[in-house]
Amino acid sequence: MQLDFKAERDEEGAVTGISEGQRIMLRAGLKKLRILEEEFIRVSFEKKKYPKMLVVCEDTGVVSFVKDFLTGEGFTEDDVLEIHSSIKGDVSVDEWKEIKNRLFRLDDHETPRIIISVLMLREGFDVNNICVIVPLRSSQSGILLEQTIGRGLRL
Repeated sequence: MQLDFKAERDEEGAVTGISEGQRIMLRAGLKKLRILEEEFIRVSFEKKKYPKMLVVCEDTGVVSFVKDFLTGEGFTEDDVLEIHSSIKGDVSVDEWKEIKNRLFRLDDHETPRIIISVLMLREGFDVNNICVIVPLRSSQSGILLEQTIGRGLRL
């Protein structure tokens, strides 16, 4: 079975929803995240650690559909952090600083558990607890794929 990584769109190209392939990828990522959360609890760490999942969308029009899907899967507003150019343009400077602070403190807090991004995390992103990456975009560029994996998976 071949997975469709592209969102569903109407005749004008506007996003109308996420594809079945994207739903499968998200559910697989969530299953892995839950397994890791259970395993992190079982393992004794000096400092508590919280696994995170990074979802990389094809464009900003897809983000709200991914967030709606995650809500339907039982995740709350606190569980999910959106970081993309539309958010940056829609919030005040102070709100943007708070979003970035939440992002850079991911390792220290239980929430958010999931980060939804649209290529904003290619540079200057160093969080150790991202354990699952769900690419909801095709990766034609080898460099982009390497950057995503390199920024997300700090082993």
